[in-house]
Order: sequence, then structure tokens, then C-alpha cells
Amino acid sequence: MTKQLAKREPQEWVEYVLDRFNSHLISEEEACQFLQVRRASLYKIRERWLKCVISNTDFKLNSSGQNQKRSLDGEIVQFLHTELSYIKKEARFYRGKFNFAYLSEKIFDKFGRSIHRNTIRRFAIKEGYYEQTTKEKQ
Repeated sequence: MTKQLAKREPQEWVEYVLDRFNSHLISEEEACQFLQVRRASLYKIRERWLKCVISNTDFKLNSSGQNQKRSLDGEIVQFLHTELSYIKKEARFYRGKFNFAYLSEKIFDKFGRSIHRNTIRRFAIKEGYYEQTTKEKQ
């Protein structure tokens, strides 16, 4: 609904309506009517708008790009390259298995950042350190 709203209405108008609604100058029904959205969409848009107002950032009506994947820090990437290359080189001792949960814990202990084990697994696959088995692909 928000993408359609961005095509339908100018952003200034949407911000004006949200400001008036947030100041209790217009009712919920009127705001929904002005923006031609349902009640749930109005509150979702209002929540995003309020976050931008509080953090002093620009509000963008079109919500694309808000769920972008986060990239890993350079020092974490370097750490992963070091650890994964060591494990791959010494894989005969580990029976060809990688313990991504353990690497995730090591990253948390060393850098204080929590990274999910699947993120590390996808990184290892992308960089060529690890190959998925048929069971994992399914």
C-alpha cells in the first residue's frame, strides 16, 4: 500500500496529514480518507514517520531499501577469512565439518557483535571456503 501511496500522493501532503493527525487536529478516519489507506497502513506509515522525526532524518515515503542486508565490518571479514582458511586447510582433522555456531561465539567474544551462524555459513559458501552437501541444499 505504501508504494502505491508514494505514487498517488506527494510526500509533502502525506507529511502534512501525518503531522495534523499526530497533533490530534484531524481524526483517524479523516487521515485514512485523505491518504486513501486503511487504518493499519496509516499507523505503519505514522510509525516510520515518527522514527524519522525523532532521529532527525529524512522521511522517505517509498519504503524500498529499509530491509537491506547489513554488511560485515572489515575486521570481522578479515577474522573470518583467517579462521575459515585455517579450518579448510586443517579440515581432515575436523572431518570436513565447519562449526559455524562456534565461529559466531568467537566473533561475539572478540568483537562484541552477535552474528548468526547462518550468516557465517553463507559467507563461507560465497567465498569458496565451504560447499553445501545435498542435504543442506534441500
